[in-house]
Amino acid sequence: MKIYTKIALNYFRNLISACGKEHGIFFSESPQNPKHLVANDAIYFITQIDDSIVFIDCKYGPVSTYRIDGILDFTSNSIEDAAQIATNNFRLICENHYTILNCE
Repeated sequence: MKIYTKIALNYFRNLISACGKEHGIFFSESPQNPKHLVANDAIYFITQIDDSIVFIDCKYGPVSTYRIDGILDFTSNSIEDAAQIATNNFRLICENHYTILNCE
């Protein structure tokens, strides 16, 4: 796991732990794949593609139902660049989701 991914996981874990209990949100990690975060019924998957951290909302079902909730990109100079990176990352995820999500 790359350092950016670890930072994102820790941030998301702390965010849910700090405010989630008041609102009925719980947090757990998948022991099989530590990049899966669960908050209530939604599964959030965090991964790193190039220099971007990608937050994916993974509902149970085909990858076509997944959506990118957020991307932290460390190289974008504009919103347009960030949008293009998000589009490219989504294509990569759709093309390689079994490998990325470790469910081959």
